[in-house]
Amino acid sequence: MNGKTPSDSLARGKQIKLKRGDLLVFSANMIHRGLYGNNRFAFDLIFCDDHPHFRSFINPNNHPNAAEKQQLNHTDLFL
Repeated sequence: MNGKTPSDSLARGKQIKLKRGDLLVFSANMIHRGLYGNNRFAFDLIFCDDHPHFRSFINPNNHPNAAEKQQLNHTDLFL
């Protein structure tokens, strides 16, 4: 809109630099945009409000398996 493109910098945005292996958890309900390219090594997790409409997009095959869950501190996120 107004001559802007999706790749333009956000006026009040905050850029968070991540290194390989880092994990950034944030609400998908906020305005956000990833900066892709440049050998980006990221694993994206999307969290949003627990609303029945959103549940239809949940694929349990994308959740950690039992062995992986043993290595996590907050397995309640995947209930």
